[in-house]
Amino acid sequence: MLLQGHTVTQTAKAVGCHRTYVYKLVRRHGLPTNKPIWPGSRRAQEAQRLRTMFFTYAQIAAVMGTTPTKVEEALRASAALKFKALGAEAVEEQ
Repeated sequence: MLLQGHTVTQTAKAVGCHRTYVYKLVRRHGLPTNKPIWPGSRRAQEAQRLRTMFFTYAQIAAVMGTTPTKVEEALRASAALKFKALGAEAVEEQ
């Protein structure tokens, strides 16, 4: 489930075990934890910094312990948030 993008909590609930056990398996097998990357957060800023250094989504996902799809979605959402903020500033200037 972790390889499909589910979080540790979602995986533990689905399997019916405690999160501690899932975290032990994550460490033992090098699985992703799939922590969320919220737009505008430090994790999103770090992902953006890595992307500007020409890292691929897969490489960023490996560094951040998540899936490439989640990285791509987070970067799109962060870009949309920045664009929205820039649009609001342009309206205020007029």
